[in-house]
Amino acid sequence: MYRIFFLITLILSLVITFGSSRAGQKSLAEQESVEALFLQWINEARSNPWVEAERLGLNVTKLRMEVGESTANQWDEGLTPLKWNERLALASTCQVKDMLDRCYYSHMNPEGLGPEQRIQSVFYDAMFFGESMGGVAFLKIISLEEAIRIIYEGLLMDALSQGPEGAPLLDPLLRDIGLCLDGGHLFFEDTWYNIYLLTCDLGRTQEPVSDGKGILYGHVFKDQNDNGRYDQGEGIQGSLVTVHGWQEDDESDFWMLTKNQIVSGRKGEYLFELLPGDYRLNMKQNGLVMVEIDRLPIDYSGVPLRVDLACTDFADK
Repeated sequence: MYRIFFLITLILSLVITFGSSRAGQKSLAEQESVEALFLQWINEARSNPWVEAERLGLNVTKLRMEVGESTANQWDEGLTPLKWNERLALASTCQVKDMLDRCYYSHMNPEGLGPEQRIQSVFYDAMFFGESMGGVAFLKIISLEEAIRIIYEGLLMDALSQGPEGAPLLDPLLRDIGLCLDGGHLFFEDTWYNIYLLTCDLGRTQEPVSDGKGILYGHVFKDQNDNGRYDQGEGIQGSLVTVHGWQEDDESDFWMLTKNQIVSGRKGEYLFELLPGDYRLNMKQNGLVMVEIDRLPIDYSGVPLRVDLACTDFADK
């Protein structure tokens, strides 16, 4: 099944004619039912990725070593479940319909617009976002539930292996999801195939957290175009970001010295939820301090503080 998931990427990378009719002519109710089933499976996987890894036949001991200590610890604790978001569902629906109507398979449409622009177009104000896509092609009609299972297992195998296509589904920073599964036909090597395509758009909005905490977030990046800001594709994965300083304990009125660390994600992203106080921040790469900020005030305003950390002194990853 894992091979079938990647087969669709290979097939659709060629110039192939799609039919406009939908595979199997499934009802809207059935389509929504399997989309809900996919979300249920993803949240079950997020609650304990190791259980799903074992079910899919992966060597959990080897996988723990491959993903690294930081990710392994997050998986031990379980990830926050994703919540359905109608705006993200609209973005993913538009993408699937467009791919079927205009005969392509890519995160970027023929005009060069990608997930970031699609998510912005539905007025979802994202701090972080991601997109996962999959598909399955077949000669005989299969059920929507079977199709979604094949795609789910392929994407989850990729996510567990830290692959780029499935990774957003197990991203600990993402909170919302919208998805769309739809079908059509393709003509390849003198044969018509039925096809189902899935797009999942995920994100996290700039909403304040509970318990009186504030958010400090941003990206570690290499400023490749020298414009002084983070742009998509410039993020650097694997940098150690540390914040430490004095934070106020609202219940006791005491000030506590704290230290928090996180490793930047696959797009260079990082995020801390902190009680109000004054903090220092540094970012290390290969044990060397590359960026250091002496004072970052976090208050009760509920407005997330964004600090992107530019580093130009080490090689591209």
